[in-house]
Amino acid sequence: MDSADVRAQGWAETIGERATGVASISAPIRVHGELVAALCLSGPLSRFAPHPSTLHPTTVVAAAHQLETAMR
Repeated sequence: MDSADVRAQGWAETIGERATGVASISAPIRVHGELVAALCLSGPLSRFAPHPSTLHPTTVVAAAHQLETAMR
């Protein structure tokens, strides 16, 4: 997934990029348009089955938006 895709959909996923058998979903946290942090949910790939992008993006993005609101 390239950075343009991540920006367009508002989240990114990884599968085994940092450690074998680990997956994650991440969403940016922006305050006044500036990227200040990211929220990440990670764990064993078996817990993200069948694919990370089918289960958690909506939840992670919603939580990131709540953090953005709290940080303003």
